[in-house]
Amino acid sequence: MMRAFATFAFVFLGACQSVPKPRAPMRPEALFKFVRPKIVELMTDDRTKGLKDLRKYAGLGDKDFNFKRGFCTGFIVDEDVVLTAHHCVQNFVEVVTGFVIKTSDGKQFAVKRLLGVDLAHDVAVLEVKGLKKYGKLDLAVKAPIGAKVYTVGNVLGEGIAIRDGLISSVSDDPDKPELKFLRYSAAASPGNSGGPLVDARGDVVALVFASANRAENNNIGALSTDLRKILKRFAENRKTKTVSLAGDDHHYFQPAHAYRMLGIPVPGPWTRDPEVVKSLAALKFSVKFPLGLEPFVAASANGANQAATEARALAGKLAAKRIDPKKLCSCERTWEEAATDKMPLVIPSQVTRDFEYLELDASARRPVPTVAFVTPPADLGASTDLIASIFAAAGLGDVSALLEAQGSGAADVEARLVPTRAETPKRLRLAATDAFFSSVPRKARMRLSSVAYSSWLFGKTGAKPAQGWATLRQPASAELLGAIGGDFGLSFESSHPLVRPKARREFYIERLDEKLAKDEVKDPLGRTWTVFHTTMFDEMTVESYCLPLPQGWSCLVSGSPATDAALLKVARENTVRYTLAKLLVQPAFWDVDSLLDFAKSGHAATDPLMRDFEISKTSLKLKTLGIELSWPAGLAPSAVRLSTGLQRTGKTTRWVALGAEGVVSDKDGPKLCGMGVELPGTDAVALLRLEKRLAGTGGTPAPGRLHRTPLPKGVSAYGWCAPLAEPYVKKKSVRVPRYERLAAYPITARAL
Repeated sequence: MMRAFATFAFVFLGACQSVPKPRAPMRPEALFKFVRPKIVELMTDDRTKGLKDLRKYAGLGDKDFNFKRGFCTGFIVDEDVVLTAHHCVQNFVEVVTGFVIKTSDGKQFAVKRLLGVDLAHDVAVLEVKGLKKYGKLDLAVKAPIGAKVYTVGNVLGEGIAIRDGLISSVSDDPDKPELKFLRYSAAASPGNSGGPLVDARGDVVALVFASANRAENNNIGALSTDLRKILKRFAENRKTKTVSLAGDDHHYFQPAHAYRMLGIPVPGPWTRDPEVVKSLAALKFSVKFPLGLEPFVAASANGANQAATEARALAGKLAAKRIDPKKLCSCERTWEEAATDKMPLVIPSQVTRDFEYLELDASARRPVPTVAFVTPPADLGASTDLIASIFAAAGLGDVSALLEAQGSGAADVEARLVPTRAETPKRLRLAATDAFFSSVPRKARMRLSSVAYSSWLFGKTGAKPAQGWATLRQPASAELLGAIGGDFGLSFESSHPLVRPKARREFYIERLDEKLAKDEVKDPLGRTWTVFHTTMFDEMTVESYCLPLPQGWSCLVSGSPATDAALLKVARENTVRYTLAKLLVQPAFWDVDSLLDFAKSGHAATDPLMRDFEISKTSLKLKTLGIELSWPAGLAPSAVRLSTGLQRTGKTTRWVALGAEGVVSDKDGPKLCGMGVELPGTDAVALLRLEKRLAGTGGTPAPGRLHRTPLPKGVSAYGWCAPLAEPYVKKKSVRVPRYERLAAYPITARAL
């Protein structure tokens, strides 16, 4: 019968059956002898990497495998045609290719083509050459209620067996009353799927495809009258024909699994609305038959992907209408869509308390770089009192504690920061970016839904190695494999169909020992990600999408149930589109030397948050704005955190360099100092509002708190410093900016 999520396989048909000549009823022993040569098993290929993985990681030996075991059944209806259950060869998205057809004498045959499929009746028609000597089964003309019948098939994958029962009824499908199925009481077990239900004469009255629960014995099969029509359509006429495949027709269709196989994330709130879910499940595509197995893999992957992409787009429009944005996020934004007329400047930054804390190195003069990712801001709806920037333009630290704007901050997803001294990769933070609105309550904020299925983030930073910065920017295979395993290893179960029942168990892999293949992909933002990947246990593919950083690397590690090359290609394209394009590396304190080398190597030119800068040890050039900012002589920081904003002007959206900040030390101790610009019409949030708040006048800023320089076109440049103090909760090497003691920083600014 059906195996977990049904493993899949395909075959094709050759000639229409004529009405069989009646034979005398046979006793079970004679019936089994007559039928058995015409029964085949669908066998998993025993030469796959998955079995090697089980030997290596689960400690299984030859005695733990049953290499004679099949996962589904089929039966010969013509000299080159085999019928089996469709769910045995395809789960709507993924196609099984690593299987063979095993005959009663133990010989194995390859499937030449898939002649056609009928999802509604759960039938696949396979073309398999060389079966003439085994004979064929005829299709019964009628199936009277109460007649004695027998299932002949693979029982739990442990061999072909015959079991008896009665025809119970011809029943309507509960979801589609126009479909009729045969109900019978003969036992049917996982492994029986695709096998025949025969009468005492050895004629097929139904194809077995579903069993009842263990408490009952009321199983279901496709009627012989329907099988005859299917054979006529696909086996008698083998000319090219287009067949529609709809998820609604697939008996074991699971929309969530389909989207996961394709690497397409679905926002969680969408799944709470039944109409949106219904829209997501409306997947349908067409395939031309006959078709080889490998081409069918590609056709299914591409067809399902197109259908899911279109269904997801429609579901998104429906969600936007049906889901109240003040309660549940019904939208998804790209970075380009984040800047609007009401929010013309968006500055990505980590909106958590951790961003207020700076960890200094042993000298207490240089910030330790940390790595985090940020996603586009959620849709906060309309707001008349809009603060136009997420963070202080020019990299002022998180001042949410000092501002009265409601709704600031964001949820922490999966997080651990990565200090320079880290010897092994650590999990990273994924922070959703929000905007400061003075009148939007916290409950109205909406976060982007899950970034990807079964994914997590890792990264590593470090000081300059003797070989140069470039050697620090590509993770070694050992580092990645260790990161994938994490602190506690990976949990698996030895549930491969060839593993004997007593050998099946859960096991842990403390450290992976795999050879990682390497590819490259480019995301819509122009960045090139290196993809390290390997397939394990014939059931999953582990992929690490890695970006170089000025002083290290960061990776998104994703586990996918897809293993076939064509399906993996589609899933990877969707990962790039829906996930990677939304991830920006959170600005961190990078060594100026590393930034210079990063720019020289060409990496900065593809990073949206860096490409608008021209950096030197003494100054920053803001290319789009045509402004040069210079650090005060003798007070230039050795490590800086860049500030970039997404600016909307009319219908144009662009990333604009705004400034930077760094740690500067003098006789009074370390200070966080910054320089940047305020753009006209944006009311650059934190600096002016903070200055007014500190002045306590509600209007006039306190003199000397900011060093201002007027520039053309209404732009102002400013410089500031805030002393770094130990937090209330003592933590070694950690400092907190004291913004209430903000002071001027004498930078130089000029228009280019």
